[in-house]
Amino acid sequence: PSPPEARSSTRWLIDVPLGWTAAEAQIQHRVQVTGRIRFVRGRMRVPVGWLTGEGVLVRWGAWLPVMLERTIGVIDQIRATTMNHRHPGAWEDHALALVSFANGTEGTIEIDALGEHADWQVELIGDDGPILCGGDLRAERVQGLARLYGQLGEHAAPASADAHRALFLARWIRQSGRLDTSLSRREA
Repeated sequence: PSPPEARSSTRWLIDVPLGWTAAEAQIQHRVQVTGRIRFVRGRMRVPVGWLTGEGVLVRWGAWLPVMLERTIGVIDQIRATTMNHRHPGAWEDHALALVSFANGTEGTIEIDALGEHADWQVELIGDDGPILCGGDLRAERVQGLARLYGQLGEHAAPASADAHRALFLARWIRQSGRLDTSLSRREA
């Protein structure tokens, strides 16, 4: 789905391998075990060949912030930087965001398409120490698509509201990086 401000001819390609796998359940389980989360570090790396003109944030990175919001809490503040290391143009191949959640938890989200790695990782640092969860995007993408197509009659894709939320968060990170400033949810 396109956000309301997009032209009707705009087509958004979002790959959400983590939205179709058990990644979110894995993170939620780890949050329950960790106790109070003080810091979260999320990272997603996709191979440079997987990028198209949308950039790494919209095409690949949109779902990681949504998962963190649903697991940790609402993101209240973002301070990001985006870069075009390997691709000239208006879209990024690397994004790094410092995030503050409304519940006081802080963290970082890093998304890049600079090499050939295809993985994701979330490190939760809480009262009981750090807990790491993650996976291989190549394997999870195949498993997730198989599961998705197997459940076509039940629910074919992540809910539309979640897709809009993912695009909003990706746009917020991109906006903060391009303006080189910290932005609150209200400002975004």
